[in-house]
Amino acid sequence: HLAGAFHWTPRLAGNFEFRTSGGLEALARALRTTPVESGHLFMDGKGTYGSHGLSVSGRMRARELRLKTPGINSGAMNITSDYKWAENRLRIPNFTLSALKARAQGSATVTLAKARPVVSLHSRFKELNLSTLMKIVPQAKHTVGIFHPHAVISGTLDAVWRQPSRVQSRFDVQFNPPSEPAPSGLSLSGHAQGSIDVGRETLLTLQ
Repeated sequence: HLAGAFHWTPRLAGNFEFRTSGGLEALARALRTTPVESGHLFMDGKGTYGSHGLSVSGRMRARELRLKTPGINSGAMNITSDYKWAENRLRIPNFTLSALKARAQGSATVTLAKARPVVSLHSRFKELNLSTLMKIVPQAKHTVGIFHPHAVISGTLDAVWRQPSRVQSRFDVQFNPPSEPAPSGLSLSGHAQGSIDVGRETLLTLQ
């Protein structure tokens, strides 16, 4: 669905509203965000076009989103958020993400620079299972998986991804033992701050 009004003089300008749904692969190609592997998008909004270019804002829902990221296997995700597009920048101010039997909330910005897109993320998450998290980053599982650690994690994560290079992130998390202790392994509790760089290799730094 698309409706609007435009005029051609003295220059092309107008406003419109729309509602659409479809596969995320086509949108990813248009925005040059190559890591999107699959998913389905529902989006509606209003926009204007004028001397400052295109500006669009509205609400979107992504279902069964899967990403191709270096060293990360995130699985399927569902995302709901408002959005605003202007001046080659997509702002997502209040997303809710469901994945890995956990929920996260936060904000994100995708900047389409002339060279490569840059993705910036700030999120708060609750009750993320550590065993499930290690399945996302296989290299981390190979590093600490021999201890069979068990914990439920809550905290914050800030990350920057300059495609196609590594993902750089900082975290501040609280570890609590799971409500149902595992029959074997190491139960964790406590607080941690640090950074994770994921590329060809994974570098974990604790402070």
